[in-house]
Amino acid sequence: MSPPKQMVPPSVGDLFLQTASNVFLELLTFGDLLQTIMAKVIEVTNATKGFLILVREDGGLDFKIARNMKREDIENPAGLISRKIIARVVSSRKPVLSGHAEQDPQLKNMESVQALLLKSILCVPLGNDRAVLGVIYLENHLTAGVFDSKARDMVSRVAEQATLALEMTRVLTSLKGERDRLEVENRGLREIFNNEYESYNFLGRSPAMQALTVQMARIAESPHSTLIQGESGTGKELVARILHATGPRRARPFVAVNCALGPSALFESELFGHAKGAFTGADRSRIGKVEAAEGGTLFLDEIGDMPLDVQPKLLRLLQERTYERVGENETRKADIRVVSATNKDVSKLISTGAFREDLYYRLNDLPIVLPALRDRPADIPELAQHFLREEKRGILGFTPEALQFMASYRWPGNVRELRTVVRRAAVYTTDGEPITLDTLLKHMQPPPGPEANVRPPADNVAWIESRLDAPYKDAVAELEGAYLRLVLDRHKDLSRAELAEKIGLGKRTLYDKLKAHGIR
Repeated sequence: MSPPKQMVPPSVGDLFLQTASNVFLELLTFGDLLQTIMAKVIEVTNATKGFLILVREDGGLDFKIARNMKREDIENPAGLISRKIIARVVSSRKPVLSGHAEQDPQLKNMESVQALLLKSILCVPLGNDRAVLGVIYLENHLTAGVFDSKARDMVSRVAEQATLALEMTRVLTSLKGERDRLEVENRGLREIFNNEYESYNFLGRSPAMQALTVQMARIAESPHSTLIQGESGTGKELVARILHATGPRRARPFVAVNCALGPSALFESELFGHAKGAFTGADRSRIGKVEAAEGGTLFLDEIGDMPLDVQPKLLRLLQERTYERVGENETRKADIRVVSATNKDVSKLISTGAFREDLYYRLNDLPIVLPALRDRPADIPELAQHFLREEKRGILGFTPEALQFMASYRWPGNVRELRTVVRRAAVYTTDGEPITLDTLLKHMQPPPGPEANVRPPADNVAWIESRLDAPYKDAVAELEGAYLRLVLDRHKDLSRAELAEKIGLGKRTLYDKLKAHGIR
């Protein structure tokens, strides 16, 4: 018989990381992810059978994967494994490795080992410090000594990553002991994760995004009010929708209302409803957003813009869970969870008297602060490539200086702005060529305000090295064009004459250079 295959652990790790990193974006099912992982593990370890088994709360075994070396599913797998070995791994939280189980002093007295004629066996726990979720169970019943310590270490590393992926998938689908509702919850989450709600905000593997995912999983199950704070374009409504879809109120309505709707009377009617004749034009009774959200989640967007005279009524709703329609004396009860969001500094609003401090504390039982894109620059290349793939073109990515610029730009509009810029640049880039820095800059329209500026590049040497083979005039011209666009962006409040004086150029010279670079 041919010797066992040479193991290449990095290939498994690379495959797994590539697959697992896309779970959040693509919403793969458990089966899609685990089938891919186990097929590769069986191949590189030279196992004849491989099982990925989850342990239920009642101690039963849930066979997620049962495959042979030919990538065929194994029917009735329960009779083909040693439950004693699995029980030992689960209780000890340590792998079991044996080159010849039938003769192993630690295993040979197990009836299942003798009955199955087990030779090479490797069983590794799936789990964390809190609990063992299951095991990866590999065997080769034909050859002894197939698995060694390298195989054990490699499969253990895969098990660690698989555990993280399983936990993240559970967050997304809100399994948490409800596997019978898996398909229903997946369908609801797929409806949320579309472009309408900007799900691309959650692309990325930075520590900030990983911490946010864990935090959302904990808060989703809570009944308490949640305040989501973050700049424009960071995905506040998406977070609110995920909290609802993965929480206990998922089967009830999610109702959103914009607190910047307009005059206080109009907003109060929108929020609480009104009785017929309550005001001019109220020709019939109408329910409000609170009543429409009964049993579910009420999302108050732009809470910092809520009219001051409506705030006491919202405070009453939060404290007593009661309200009244406009023009009515009947007190109604509300069973809702309130999630709110703002891009404003509420503490400043409180100090100026524009927002009630007691209402803020009621809304802010469980705060979530969304990271700005500039605070997770490591995610920018992945986001940019994703947006470029959305265009379904033959564009060859981005030049190094374009990527460096995107990583250093402050992105006041956050991920939403990055997406818009990539789309514009793609329109003006020919298939078969990369998007250049000059193309990016030509088609950027930064919003006004002090946030629209660029941080100095982290590594100027990298840009210079990328231009060492270019003619001197071309490299200098490209740098000059980038400089002029950035300095115009930084000093939008200055006239052209004032800007020329500030940067030490004559007014006519500045006009000529702007014209040469096609800058209006």
